[in-house]
Amino acid sequence: MSNRGGLAYKNSDVFRVSVRATRELLDPLYLGRALAIGGDFATSGRTARGIILENVASGEMVTLGVMGVMPYYPVVQASAGALMTVDASGQFVFAAAGLVPVGTTVGQYAGGTAPGPNTHVGSGTLGVGIFIFGIGIIMQNPASAGMTGVVI
Repeated sequence: MSNRGGLAYKNSDVFRVSVRATRELLDPLYLGRALAIGGDFATSGRTARGIILENVASGEMVTLGVMGVMPYYPVVQASAGALMTVDASGQFVFAAAGLVPVGTTVGQYAGGTAPGPNTHVGSGTLGVGIFIFGIGIIMQNPASAGMTGVVI
């Protein structure tokens, strides 16, 4: 992880990947947003490839959380079980009908590896959710992923 700062989440069961950032990600407010595979903010659940877990400069490798229980920043107040997707700024919002969900809210982040006792996450408050990115590719074209006859 970069020494510039990051989300100090201690869950070792998070699947992580690194991609080259194509924009400055030094602002602490960028932590917990979704990044696309091209290294810029995701613009939807279909383009989102992971949650930004560290601050880096443009051109540096950034670690993304791709699957698991991870911290994130919603821009809406969310209750446990709420399906989340990504808006045009890489921020987490409710997954309305027709949008690709990337995860579900568990609760408010309390440090360590578990959500806190509060099962509601306020807008701009660090929350914990269960996420899996990349499902948007499969939903766009299930046959290309070898998944014919799949109902999602």
